Amino acid sequence: MRRYVEQLLEDIKEANRSAHNKLLKIQEEDDDLYIPVTNEDDHGFVLSELLGLEQFIFPKCYYLEDREVSSLVSAMIQLWIKYGLQPHFPEFLPDRMKYGQMRSFLNQKVYPVVGEIVDVELCDYLAGECPLSMHCPLMKYSLDNCNKRALA
Repeated sequence: MRRYVEQLLEDIKEANRSAHNKLLKIQEEDDDLYIPVTNEDDHGFVLSELLGLEQFIFPKCYYLEDREVSSLVSAMIQLWIKYGLQPHFPEFLPDRMKYGQMRSFLNQKVYPVVGEIVDVELCDYLAGECPLSMHCPLMKYSLDNCNKRALA
């Protein structure tokens, strides 16, 4: 698996090098990029298509060693930023969970704007179903408040 991850990291670096050209091409094709998107179904790009890296090429977490996951997370974050997308995670979230969230998000639509950074919120779970709840400061705050009310 180590050799595969090394090759994947090379593919990510190559996608990094071509990011600026792709975004300029998008700008030429779509004059409305600087107008706020009101109907998200009409605009946007599937992230994997924008990056040129399909979800299936990223191995599932359980196949990877910790250092491989960390390397991939770092490379993926740099790549997203190069495309003007800033992923947001709960503070202290382990790299394995970051990787899993980013891998899953590759099939979602994104709305990059040339020359700007767009925040990408990776949290869209209901409170009772969130796999990140033990790492989420909002959930911790919510649980602390519930516990205080229960004790009062």
